Order: sequence, then C-alpha cells, then structure tokens
Amino acid sequence: MADNFNSVTLAFDKATYNQGDTMTLTISGQAVSSAGSTVTEQPTVTVVASDGTTAALQPTAASIAISTTTNLPTLIQSINDAGGRTWVIAANGLTATATA
Repeated sequence: MADNFNSVTLAFDKATYNQGDTMTLTISGQAVSSAGSTVTEQPTVTVVASDGTTAALQPTAASIAISTTTNLPTLIQSINDAGGRTWVIAANGLTATATA
C-alpha cells in the first residue's frame, strides 16, 4: 500500500503580509491510497456430451490483478515554523492561522 499526496495543496490566503497581519494557511485536496494483490481463478466446469454423459473439467488457472484506490481526506496536523510563529490549527484541520 502506498499513499500519494500529489493532489494535496497548501496555500496562503495572500501573497504578501505586513507585520501583525493574520496569515491563513488552507489545505485542499486528498491523498490517494492504492493497494494491490493477485488472486488465482480456476473454476470447475461441468460439461455434458450429446449422449448425456457429464464430466467436471478445470481450465488452466488464470491470474486476476486486483487494485483498490481510496481517496483519503487530509488535514493539517502540525506546523513547524522556523520563524518561531505559533500557529493555531482550526478544529476541522483545514486551516491554520498565525500572526505575521
């Protein structure tokens, strides 16, 4: 299983801020989780001849690749700010704010 975060984006609400402004960071998109496995299929088939005689036969086994993809909501969990700002993450995990 592998999670892919390529569709997740983070964006500030403005391109520039003045000191003291409130900065808002918003997350959007979803991570995608993919898993795969292979199963083997080999059914037993009952066949009948024109005289009514029956037999149970099995075809050569076939492999079936199964893949599952799931969209996973993503939330802001924490922010490590090298500038020392304290970020407040909203209860829904979709935005965070700090003072510039």
